Amino acid sequence: MAIEIAAINSACACMRSLVVRDDICYVCLTEEKLVDLAREEKVVFALREDVKVKLKEEGEKLGKIPTQQVKEWLEQSECTWNEAKNLENEYRGKWLVSGYCSINCCSRYNISRRADQISKRLTELKEERKNFQDLTKIPENIAMKIPVRPDLVEAITSPYVKQISDHLKNVKVNVIGICGMIGIGKTTLLRVIHNSLLDGGNHVIMIEDSHNLDLEKIQKKIAEELNMPNHSKRNILHYLQGKKFLFLLDGICQKVDFAEEIGIPLGNNKVIFTASNRDMCSEMRAHPIVEMKCLEDEEVAWHVFNQNAKTENLEFDSVNDLAKEVVHKCGGLPLALTLFGQAMSNKKTVQEWQHVVNELNRPGSCVISEMNTLCNKLKVCYET
Repeated sequence: MAIEIAAINSACACMRSLVVRDDICYVCLTEEKLVDLAREEKVVFALREDVKVKLKEEGEKLGKIPTQQVKEWLEQSECTWNEAKNLENEYRGKWLVSGYCSINCCSRYNISRRADQISKRLTELKEERKNFQDLTKIPENIAMKIPVRPDLVEAITSPYVKQISDHLKNVKVNVIGICGMIGIGKTTLLRVIHNSLLDGGNHVIMIEDSHNLDLEKIQKKIAEELNMPNHSKRNILHYLQGKKFLFLLDGICQKVDFAEEIGIPLGNNKVIFTASNRDMCSEMRAHPIVEMKCLEDEEVAWHVFNQNAKTENLEFDSVNDLAKEVVHKCGGLPLALTLFGQAMSNKKTVQEWQHVVNELNRPGSCVISEMNTLCNKLKVCYET
């Protein structure tokens, strides 16, 4: 009898242990544990769907992408939710096949314990969702640099890059106009500005070939850069409000209102555009206006020309004198120096060079027979 009483007392002592009571709960309350799990599942599933809807909405309308925290939360919640579903299916499968009573204590214990662990993780995911400050963010600037010929960068743009950079730092400056004759290097300058600002981590969008002022084409380009599927003026305007972007438009030839017609709100956002004349910059209310001039330094002009003509490869002594006459006729215009330099690169004899110089010196002559294609390009530029 004493042995039996001792055994009972021992069993009662075990029952008072929290560990044992929990273990018994795992065995006896499997259904209840799974009901609790299903409830947590339902809540987290609803939260996930709500987050997905908001991500889609902000992605389509505003071009935003999920934050890293949100991406990790979605992955964890999906993984945990699937784990919960698999556990439920495992339990239902055993029950339907063998009946509830046939599920041994060990199986019930394991299923209940896993259900409890998954429920706790789902609860943690609920709490994490409450702590999200933002679901989305503006994508990092992944624009690529635009190739620029190194021989032109220093020669053409150096007098203007710092000047424009200083203007951009002025909070009162919203629109900067760059003007100058065709072939002066406005596009090259704009590309150099684009590349230098990318190095500083700025949000820069450059749109070249704006001559025909196709507003829809410009809006599509902006929407593409911002990862926006909808390129309407309203969506672009809404997206850019309160943000800081720099827009570079090359070749504006008629007046346009950036906010009203394209959807670029000025203020935080700034615009730099190029035009062929100062009057167009004034019509666009650009302030300041940066006017580019032909190269006045003969050494700089010679450098641009010679980078293309490669006169150092020629073997006759008088080439420099002849080449400098060609450079002089180009008047410091970078495009002319570049195109004439390219055309002269295949002239190997002094007679060929002298012929070119004679043609250039002939009154009224601006076309050299051997350079028809290149000179036609120049004529088109000047007649545009």
